[in-house]
Amino acid sequence: MNPQDIEALAPLYALDALDGEDLALFTEELKNSESLQALVREYRDAALAIPLSLEPVAPSPALKGRILDAVAPRAERSAPVFTRVFWSLAAVALFSFIGYSLIHPGIPMSGPHDVTGRVKVDDRTVVLMVEGLPKLPPGKVYQLWHLIPGKPDPVRQGLFVLDPSGRLRGRDTMKNPITPDCEFAITMEPAGGSNRPTMPIYALAKN
Repeated sequence: MNPQDIEALAPLYALDALDGEDLALFTEELKNSESLQALVREYRDAALAIPLSLEPVAPSPALKGRILDAVAPRAERSAPVFTRVFWSLAAVALFSFIGYSLIHPGIPMSGPHDVTGRVKVDDRTVVLMVEGLPKLPPGKVYQLWHLIPGKPDPVRQGLFVLDPSGRLRGRDTMKNPITPDCEFAITMEPAGGSNRPTMPIYALAKN
């Protein structure tokens, strides 16, 4: 297998869709290639982020039948071939979603200490993707606030913790309509949340 063929297996590996000889070969190459390791990390990060970036869409009832007809219309199609092609289709779908996400990047969120991120808005739903937040001490959570022009007090919203990679990923439905010039803020609060912010703002985004 040439390097291009190995790289082509990266999205399938990121989806845990490799097995047999392909898995053994890719795993061996992965041990010795930093660029391949970085590629897998990018695909895995994308796979985690995309479900949070898009609203769920119910698949067509006929989808399974169409896939079966396209991939294994004859008895001579083996199960391994079906699995490989199915996951290849899944990888293509994943990176179609990635393209959509890049086209609709959302509102920038930033803060002190190299905090960066995005807030994606859909009607009253916001999707948060934030990096660089400090590690939460015991008994603390991150809390989202909706700052609405004309309202004196921030509206308390959802509570979040960091994922194993140290990032904040989540979604919340706003109690009030999302208006032009409103803002979204994140503070660190006691477990259970607060009715008013008690800590400095760690991240802020303006609609």
